[in-house]
Amino acid sequence: MHVLGTDFMGRDLLSRMLWGSRISLSIGFVSTAISIFLGIVLGALAGYYRGIVDIALSRLIEIMICFPSFFIILAVVAFLPRASSTSCSSWDCSDGWESPGSSAGNSSV
Repeated sequence: MHVLGTDFMGRDLLSRMLWGSRISLSIGFVSTAISIFLGIVLGALAGYYRGIVDIALSRLIEIMICFPSFFIILAVVAFLPRASSTSCSSWDCSDGWESPGSSAGNSSV
């Protein structure tokens, strides 16, 4: 039984989709494990030392929760240095990406 069906060669689409998403799933599981570990360690420290340590850790966590992740990522990217001239990303590399009105690749001119 093929839950998502098969492709034109008869291969199971569900198994191919799971195989293709293994890196994304690994990153999700590892980041969740790191979050759980940090939560246990910080919670244990706050519970063991109590008082000012508990209050300080609680306020630090509350401050971190106030900021949405997207804005934190934008701030980090803004402070990172630009990529070197040898690297090429989709927004800063113009090789092969011409504007619609350009004559690049038009051999009839």
